[in-house]
Amino acid sequence: MAYMEIANRIRSAAVNGDNSRATVDFIRENLQVSLKLPIIHIPLGKLAFAALCMLGEENKDDDEDVQYLIELLESERTGTV
Repeated sequence: MAYMEIANRIRSAAVNGDNSRATVDFIRENLQVSLKLPIIHIPLGKLAFAALCMLGEENKDDDEDVQYLIELLESERTGTV
């Protein structure tokens, strides 16, 4: 699966609140991916961590990139984008 497809699946899970075991496992498999997302230049692994935070699977931390991604995903979830 291409990394942008992976990123889209992770984003979709976070926005839609999909915390099924299969989805959470898929997201966890991508925590260490260092390929950077286009435009925002943040590693895919940080998107995975932000998604897990939103799904209640991880505790939020002080990483600015993760906080930024959580804000973007929350905005999309609430329709304020």
